[in-house]
Amino acid sequence: MRVASPLRCRGQRGQSLTEYALIVVLVAIVALAAVKLFGKQIKGLFEGASKEISQGTKDTPVKVP
Repeated sequence: MRVASPLRCRGQRGQSLTEYALIVVLVAIVALAAVKLFGKQIKGLFEGASKEISQGTKDTPVKVP
């Protein structure tokens, strides 16, 4: 029967941590690329929605209970 040495377990734990760090970095790179590609379009959508909301609230009276 073999007993796992503490060094072997530590190496596997470090390997898992490194893999998770690489995944986080890759997700961050993809997110930055998406913002770079679609940032102006998304900004335009939010600006348009903001204008419609602000114009709609000016014409509509607010009812206070």
